[in-house]
Amino acid sequence: ENKTAIAAAIAVADAIPPLVALLTSGSAEAKEKAAGMLRDVACDNSENQTAIAAAGAIPPLVAMLTSGTDDGKVKAAAALQNLACSSENKTAIAAAIAVADAIPPLVALLTSGSAEAKEKAAGMLRDVAFDNPENKTAIAAAGAIPPLVTMLASGTDDGKVKAAAALLNLTVSPENQATVAAAGAIPPLVAMLTSGTDDGKVKAATALANLALRSPDNRTAIAAAGAIPPLVTLLTSGSAKAKERAAETLKRLAYNASIKTAITAAGAIPPLVALLSVSGNKVRYLAAGVLRDLASDNSENRTATVAAGAIPPLVAMLTSGT
Repeated sequence: ENKTAIAAAIAVADAIPPLVALLTSGSAEAKEKAAGMLRDVACDNSENQTAIAAAGAIPPLVAMLTSGTDDGKVKAAAALQNLACSSENKTAIAAAIAVADAIPPLVALLTSGSAEAKEKAAGMLRDVAFDNPENKTAIAAAGAIPPLVTMLASGTDDGKVKAAAALLNLTVSPENQATVAAAGAIPPLVAMLTSGTDDGKVKAATALANLALRSPDNRTAIAAAGAIPPLVTLLTSGSAKAKERAAETLKRLAYNASIKTAITAAGAIPPLVALLSVSGNKVRYLAAGVLRDLASDNSENRTATVAAGAIPPLVAMLTSGT
């Protein structure tokens, strides 16, 4: 409550510009305090996020990632994360980080920082990598992938989610997929399907879907790591987004003929058929795609799919689907 009141008072008093000025002209302690205040003022407040960016805060906050004190780096990263809730700010932050060559210090925080610093660094790398091929390449080149994979296994719950999110953004680039798999990401991502938070399960399934897209070897490794049973479980007990991501991952795993048997044996057909009738065209499309692939050249799967009641909802999709 106090944070909300303070944020409102700062905005009313037009105190954002002097806080931003402290980021460049203040002492080391003043910079830390200013970054912390801007972090709090930006939290869940889109108007303040816009005002802070307009006041010129992004470049000095980015500069603090390299030249600030240890605590200043954490607060700067946290402020930038809150600012990045705005898509316009996210683009500006990504550009400023690239210009300031701030990716290497963020990567350094993944290994040498406190638990909080690691979380903030992973979150920033997640945001900087989003929809930016050049930054994806630069982040991988700076050595971020191994410590992000380490965070999947040994980080805090929030750290694991942010590391998985960073890796899923990085694995959108085909050249990063082999590197992420070689760094050992598959087993801890599979573990997150069971032990992760709800958001962590979504992020882990999405990263695994990316890894499975173009690589038969990755598909085999994902199945061998035990991903299929928890993915099938998510089809019934996961959130709406988790069901969608689990179906997408299973669809890509089913590209390997040898994995189809394991998917069927794990009981995937009934929950996939159930998804044909839920709201949301994407999850229905993905479920239909998995069932199609499972039925291809497999009479037993075709029989099981019909027995599970797939035909009526599939027919309904001919008129109501995309």
